[in-house]
Amino acid sequence: MVGATGAAWLNATGADPDAIDELVTAYGRGVTQGSWVSVARKAAKAATTSGDAPHALTAFARKPTKSWLNQLDELTKERNNAAHGMRPRSQAQAAERLDTLLPSLETALRGASYLGSLPWILTTSSSYRTHDRTFDVAARLVMGDHPEFEPSRWTVTLPLENDRVYLFPDGGEPIDMTPFIIIRNCEVCRSPELFHSDRRPGTGGTILKNAAGHGGPLTDHTLDEEFRRLNGG
Repeated sequence: MVGATGAAWLNATGADPDAIDELVTAYGRGVTQGSWVSVARKAAKAATTSGDAPHALTAFARKPTKSWLNQLDELTKERNNAAHGMRPRSQAQAAERLDTLLPSLETALRGASYLGSLPWILTTSSSYRTHDRTFDVAARLVMGDHPEFEPSRWTVTLPLENDRVYLFPDGGEPIDMTPFIIIRNCEVCRSPELFHSDRRPGTGGTILKNAAGHGGPLTDHTLDEEFRRLNGG
């Protein structure tokens, strides 16, 4: 979530085109946890020199936050070790490694609490107000993997597309999270759930993964143009 937030802001502002190019390249083999941490760190760095960056992103780059971004690196290292056959070999060893990792996890969660000021919404409809030249947007507030997103209303100065996830910086313009984060219906219960784009194989289409880890991957063929437009391409 931290990485996708940073990627969406970088793409919307053009603050670090190289970071987006690297992320697009990573999609060819599958975006790893390390790739998302990298783009989060680059977004934090770019935010320090941007006059209109969301507070949460500039907060990432402060000294206490540097340590929590480093903690994400520690969690990524442990995940990579497990993926390459270095899982704990006993319950006792697992308990020892868990004790070592818990401080990193707790620090990372405290650091990510800044995201509370950057709500994500799923748009459902929009109507234009002629007199004040704004758009009244009916939406649902995205709440993790909870399928019953809370209804909400927003007033914005830009038209928003229906059925998309937007990031709402405090006092700023909405930022489209597509193609990094999208909503698709669960194949089992048919309820809308949050997915992230994970991989773009050479055969075409985008492999999506449920953000909450539910179910298997989906293949989506509607995002090709969205990826072509990254960085204004």
